[in-house]
Amino acid sequence: MNFFGLMVFLSSALLMGEPPARETPAQETPVQELRNEKKQSDEPRLLDNAALKKAFVGKTHIGFYRDYLERYGSVKFVEQYFEGGPILYKGGDITATGLWEITDNHICFDYDNDDFLPGCFVVVEKQGCYYSYESSPAAKGFVKGKKDWWIFSYVQGTKVDCEESELVS
Repeated sequence: MNFFGLMVFLSSALLMGEPPARETPAQETPVQELRNEKKQSDEPRLLDNAALKKAFVGKTHIGFYRDYLERYGSVKFVEQYFEGGPILYKGGDITATGLWEITDNHICFDYDNDDFLPGCFVVVEKQGCYYSYESSPAAKGFVKGKKDWWIFSYVQGTKVDCEESELVS
């Protein structure tokens, strides 16, 4: 369409009282997106591979074991999840390095330190809080109200609003 044709089209649309047709559909505003995201994250959800990557790749998590483990010297720890698989763990008197990967909707670890056994976990996220379970049935139990998690964590620097009762098994 040439310039003259475009002007005729716009003029006729304005005279008819109808706005010109939009070529692209309306998109959500950032505020609407945040509201929708908040609605979705209010309920516990079992994370799949894509959600696990979003939650862990390139992030640092502040974590807590459900029970005090004497060999670790603390219930609190920090883990840095580097892109491509390296991981750095610091907790109590222990600093460890190793590898992590996401496979079959599980996050798996293999540390260079003999105090840590290799293992895989399923993860349930609720309001920015990540609960790791050794088995999928336990995680599904969380969604139904059972709180048998092994590790709880959140992304460093985020404000989380976890229910106090979630932190007790």
